[in-house]
Amino acid sequence: MSGVVNGYLEHKSPNYLQENNSIFIADIHNVPSLLTSIFVLPTLRGYEHSIYLHYGEEFQNRIPNKKNKITLLHFENEKIIEISFISTKQELELEIEK
Repeated sequence: MSGVVNGYLEHKSPNYLQENNSIFIADIHNVPSLLTSIFVLPTLRGYEHSIYLHYGEEFQNRIPNKKNKITLLHFENEKIIEISFISTKQELELEIEK
């Protein structure tokens, strides 16, 4: 699903996420380290927007997720107030720009 996010963000300013109080965290703990080094990291470095990477399995165990969905966590006063699951660029734009 990171392709949906990256595809959407490649047409936005490099500061779009920061301007909308958002961050993008990619959970890559299932990607073998050799593939991460050879393919994933070089590809991610080509993007102008910030991507935080999470390598640990505990991330997946603590953050709600659904297959083929992007998890969005909405915070207020450092507490999660809403969790939503999306799968399209249109849904992403609506959620980020709320």
